[in-house]
Amino acid sequence: MRVGVDIGGTFTDIVMSKDGVLTIHKLPTTSQDPSVAMLDGMITITQDRLSELEWVAHGTTVATNAILQRNGGRIAFITTHGFRDMLFIGRQNRPDLYALAPTLPAPIIPREACYEVIERLDHTGQVIKPLDSASLNDVLDALSQHLYDAVAVCLLYSYINPDHERRIAEKIIQKGIFAPHQIILSHQVLSEFREYERASTTALEAFVR
Repeated sequence: MRVGVDIGGTFTDIVMSKDGVLTIHKLPTTSQDPSVAMLDGMITITQDRLSELEWVAHGTTVATNAILQRNGGRIAFITTHGFRDMLFIGRQNRPDLYALAPTLPAPIIPREACYEVIERLDHTGQVIKPLDSASLNDVLDALSQHLYDAVAVCLLYSYINPDHERRIAEKIIQKGIFAPHQIILSHQVLSEFREYERASTTALEAFVR
């Protein structure tokens, strides 16, 4: 017995294959906890014989819908000093390269929620500027004054040397500003070079977390 589940923003669809026969079941998605509808549907379609399942595939458009509709969480963003605007500058491969006043999609993180800490690594991961405690404390004090749902941290070259990102996360947890699952570190999400791609992916992960 094999089951496939697709959780959408409105409905959860479940398909079961057993002995060459397909059975389909649809029920409303439980937005607060999508797993509730998923499990209820699986129990119904299998007639409460979950122990006989050999294989389960799961997909969802919930995160995609949250991004398209801009109804994810309120996110803060921490990056290396001087790179606060990286999410807004992006790359030059925009659709209308020569437009003087291009129309841009609404950012998922407003500029006022983007913060900088003094630190710098070079392209080999060597420390050029140590992580500055005073600047970090200023950022954490600012974070504590807002009701953010999560924080995304993306420092330059952290995919080579993640020490500064880890120390920022440790400090955030020590101060009780966010729980560990609310702290999204870029070296864990996309451990690759190119800061904009890594930053935007980390921000999206925090937005839908």
